[in-house]
Amino acid sequence: MTDGFVDRAFGPPGGEGVWGGKGNLDPLLQEIVDREPADSLWVEVFRAIGAAYPDTRISQSTTAFDAIQASVLLTMQQVDDESYDPFMAPAEADLLAALLEWSPEAREAMWQTSLSVGNYRRYLAAGLGHIHLLDPPAPFETPNYFEEDSARNVHTIGWTIC
Repeated sequence: MTDGFVDRAFGPPGGEGVWGGKGNLDPLLQEIVDREPADSLWVEVFRAIGAAYPDTRISQSTTAFDAIQASVLLTMQQVDDESYDPFMAPAEADLLAALLEWSPEAREAMWQTSLSVGNYRRYLAAGLGHIHLLDPPAPFETPNYFEEDSARNVHTIGWTIC
């Protein structure tokens, strides 16, 4: 996420942002949104939830090069610099740059969370797909959720027990 997106969506500390979104967050998360920069927001959210619910497993799953997440990052960046045009497809070079930025940052955040939240699990699959579907519209290493095992031969279906 970008600071501009977080500022617009949730407003400044004590503010509500667009659509009053912050009011729908648990007070624990409202405090995090008010104090954390966008680049560490998800890690801090997982830390807070993990600490508040130590007997509950929390998880995150994505692919190594999630093209949808990269395009969302690009949209946030373009909105921040006021170059976003919803009627214009982004340039391939811009999408590639966003993908090359998003992917290592997402992996780093998942590792940081893994090291600091004992009840957190992550699954990083191969490919460009966004979500694990039985018949995905985007390229996955395998088209079947139950057979996906690109993460060191660990099947998606069993990853939470690792």
